[in-house]
Amino acid sequence: MSEKESLQELLEEAKASFMMHQYSVARKILEMVLEKEPRNRDALYYLAMIYMILRDQDQALRYLNELLRHYPSDEAAQKLLSRLQRDRA
Repeated sequence: MSEKESLQELLEEAKASFMMHQYSVARKILEMVLEKEPRNRDALYYLAMIYMILRDQDQALRYLNELLRHYPSDEAAQKLLSRLQRDRA
């Protein structure tokens, strides 16, 4: 199995954990993905969402800013950032 396939499997596992509200499990898996692929869009996005759910706005902002630094036209990330900024106001 290639590293790309193994990263894809980790992402699928993280997304499944996220959907089951197992945020700490998902977070650990997503952090493993970022160790291997620091610019992984899905890992950055899901980590931002997890931290928003956990009401850790600083961490959510950190991951959103990193995502938008690498993918400035990502509409889903832009919407999440707008929501985060609105919630902080």
